[in-house]
Amino acid sequence: MKKILGLLTALILAFTFSVSVMAAGSQRTSDLVLDNATLLTSAQARELEKTAEEFSEKYECDIVVITTDDADGKDTDNFAKDAFASGNYGWGNDKSTILFVLNTEANEYYELSKGIAASAINDKNEDEFDNLFVGDLSDGNYYDGFKKYITACGEYIDKAKSDVSANAAAVSSAAAGADRSAEKTMYYIYDGASLLTVDEAQKLDITASELSEKYQCSIIVVTVRNTDGQDIYEYAKKLCVSKDFGYGTDKNCVMLLVSMQDRDYNILARGNRGNAVFTDSGKEQVENVFLSDLSKGNYYDSFDKYINTCGNMLKNANSRKSVNTADTSNNSGKSQEKANAIGISSAIAAAVSGIICFIFYKKMKTAVIKTEANDYITDGGVHITGQSDQYLTSTISRVKINTGNNSNGGTGSGGFSGRSGHF
Repeated sequence: MKKILGLLTALILAFTFSVSVMAAGSQRTSDLVLDNATLLTSAQARELEKTAEEFSEKYECDIVVITTDDADGKDTDNFAKDAFASGNYGWGNDKSTILFVLNTEANEYYELSKGIAASAINDKNEDEFDNLFVGDLSDGNYYDGFKKYITACGEYIDKAKSDVSANAAAVSSAAAGADRSAEKTMYYIYDGASLLTVDEAQKLDITASELSEKYQCSIIVVTVRNTDGQDIYEYAKKLCVSKDFGYGTDKNCVMLLVSMQDRDYNILARGNRGNAVFTDSGKEQVENVFLSDLSKGNYYDSFDKYINTCGNMLKNANSRKSVNTADTSNNSGKSQEKANAIGISSAIAAAVSGIICFIFYKKMKTAVIKTEANDYITDGGVHITGQSDQYLTSTISRVKINTGNNSNGGTGSGGFSGRSGHF
């Protein structure tokens, strides 16, 4: 009996371990190499499958090659997305995958990337990446082309992971050595999706740091691979609280969060000053400046424009406050001058009116008061013409309007407001 219980315990532990390993690894239910168009020999397909498995496990990202000569009437991109879903590809919570489909029927290919692969191969370097293997595919050297593709995927993913580590080290170093005048040491650029080089991140951090301290409102950029399935606005709020972002006791800040998996972003404002400057229209103004570059993959230029635009808006807000203060004192003097002018004008008008009334009085001193209605009728009889007085009224209705804002507009609980979108 003890042996049976011991065996059952061992089986349960083994099953639990296998489930935990599967949860941490890939959940795929299909092979990594599916040669439906029969472009490879069986031996070549097996060899590529073995290589793809090795690289996928090493870099924790499924590297998939699919060929087809019949896409079932679908566009190549939709065929690829369906293949990704049906094969249940992907490592970890962010489903890290790079899937390549060669459609010989349409003579085109499509690349789908998720998780770390979306950071590793992006708009900035995809042409360089494709040039490593597309030439062989065009020449019909399919085995060589796919082998180069798998190898290139491994190299690019490895570089992306190294950049993540380097950026994390730069963050720690900068946070440890920086001397901030704000209430706590902080860092302004968090590039978790590795969209920037270390030099670019440091340059942006210097600019953001200077503007944040000058206008006492932290200007922050955060990039992530995904939001763990959460709404990006809610994720941004939680991130802002957990990192304790913000300047002063009000935690004034404006934060741009970019998530690469779904290509969405959120502009989050926090604190009295943050929300006063970056209203719904203010966020839209910032968005109009940086969004085009973000969509094109010009990440450094996009974030640089975002930071400087936020700085200019904070500067203009300070200027408007100064102007309004000056106008108050100037208006006081102007009001006194206006009162004096009105007094003089009124005196002159009264004098003129008195003179006119006296003249009319002198002219009418022979008139006799009429006591009968007939006394007012002329010799020619009474002539009645139509006349009406119309009283025109204007009714103003003030109605409180409750609106639902899809862009998270307005200040929510905890002093947050946000604007979300896709790029």
